[in-house]
Amino acid sequence: MAVTALFGPGNSTTASAAAASTLSVAKPANVADGDLLVAVAFSQFATGTVTSAPAGWTLIPGTTFTAKSGGVYYKAIPSAAAEAATNYSWTFSGSGRIALDVFRVTGASQSNPVDAVGTMAVQGVGNTTIPSVTAVAANALLVGVAYWNNSNTTVSVVTPGAGMTDGEQVASPTTGSTSGIDVAYQQLNTAGATGTRLFTFNPAAATSAGVMFTLAPQPVANFTGSGTLTVTGKANTSGSVALTGAGSLSVTAGLSYNSTANLTGSGSLTTSATPSANGTATLTGSGSLTALKPGPLDTWLQQPTLYVAHRGGSADWPEETLYAYTQAAAWANAATLALECSVWMSSDGVFVASHDQTTGRIFNGTSYDINVTPWATLSTLTTKVGGYPIARLDNLLPAFPDRAWFVENKGSSGITAFFNLLDANGGPARIVAKQPANNITVNAEARNRGYKTWGYYFDADTPTIAATQSRWDLLGEDYAASAASWAAVKSYGKPVLAHIVDTAPHKTLAASYSPAGYMASGVQEVVPQTPAIAGLAGSGTLTAAGTMYVAPAIDITVTATLEPRRWAGTL
Repeated sequence: MAVTALFGPGNSTTASAAAASTLSVAKPANVADGDLLVAVAFSQFATGTVTSAPAGWTLIPGTTFTAKSGGVYYKAIPSAAAEAATNYSWTFSGSGRIALDVFRVTGASQSNPVDAVGTMAVQGVGNTTIPSVTAVAANALLVGVAYWNNSNTTVSVVTPGAGMTDGEQVASPTTGSTSGIDVAYQQLNTAGATGTRLFTFNPAAATSAGVMFTLAPQPVANFTGSGTLTVTGKANTSGSVALTGAGSLSVTAGLSYNSTANLTGSGSLTTSATPSANGTATLTGSGSLTALKPGPLDTWLQQPTLYVAHRGGSADWPEETLYAYTQAAAWANAATLALECSVWMSSDGVFVASHDQTTGRIFNGTSYDINVTPWATLSTLTTKVGGYPIARLDNLLPAFPDRAWFVENKGSSGITAFFNLLDANGGPARIVAKQPANNITVNAEARNRGYKTWGYYFDADTPTIAATQSRWDLLGEDYAASAASWAAVKSYGKPVLAHIVDTAPHKTLAASYSPAGYMASGVQEVVPQTPAIAGLAGSGTLTAAGTMYVAPAIDITVTATLEPRRWAGTL
């Protein structure tokens, strides 16, 4: 399972003080079973010590801020329900400017989470180059922590080292001088030396330093001999579960990314969800192997050109309404066309289908702020064109069960509830989590739950592509972006969708960059019209007029009567 750092509302908490020796920070609200909590406790009080850390927290050796006070701590959370503490306090040996940051890490070893620790950088002026750390485990999480001090009220903005994602920056209140910390991370693929990382400060810091360390992944589950091995979560991102010998192996939540489940010997191997995104399930020896057929998303991804109906086809129909999605689905079959929806969360927790936070552009009557308005009020709204009712995500997703979906949480609100809703409606087998490419919070939870992700860029985002593309499985670029921007986003070998394409001439412009597909607001203008897929389960009569589409790599056995001259082709 991938080791993932989570930041943002519910996943991390911060606190700071201008002059104090003790400070508390709240427990993140989304703490879950199997989490590792990591805390950065920093005081500008020179060469001091931490005299009291909260119960159950362990200092990571080698992370003590030698020129200041504090260090990096961790606490394993085997049971969230058993973690009674609501906040955590650190006490330092002297009063100074304090910054605290506590964040969740998932997929890390509970018993031996610290994989390797580098050397603390020597405190200097301006930027800081943090020494390399040599990761012992493959697929470890690299974490970099840097601090800065200024002798004025200027707060420095930190840019982490190459390849690292900025997780969180915490600054002390400004009272003549300021201090702060930055936490950045990077998922590693192999063991070995990471190389140094240059953390830059704008404006330049009066003093700064930092350290890097790696967190080890949860050990792979293996069983040798006869018996049963059951894994109740996903095997994520090159994770694997293996059974050697006679018995049974069950992965109850499926396989994602490049994960594998293997059974060697006699017995049975079952995955109860689709192995997706190059995931595999294999059986060597005698026995049985059960794996479900590809889901809607994998079927869509196998097409030669990928098409998505942006907001249901906002250039053709009233956007994000059930009517729009119904028209888009009638235009092209599920193998050809995925659907896209943006949502905002209402004040009572309903995810409302709307690109805008306010309703006035599309809907009649009062322009409501969706975030502070209950669904009972919003549900009365109808579109200015056509009079179609406002929609909610929990009605749209089940209305088109055979479709792949791209869904964007515009306000990054209610992330746990949002993904619980997606999980209940097909989850990673049919849904892509879509966000601007610089988003961190939603992306981290999506990858933690095994979802494919799509991050989209505009021309102005070109300088950030190198630092952010690793978060995303699929990328997006504005169809009108410069050739340089297109070259940059395509250089990583990932599928790139041109967005937001509304007309045939604009599709022609985008096609000059050879994208993998198109995020299209003009469905009728951009997407080829394709008939519905004909299907038959079991024995009976199958009648299909026109072309019969069959998703690639699916074996089909049909006991059926094909009416003469109504269908021709090869199964």
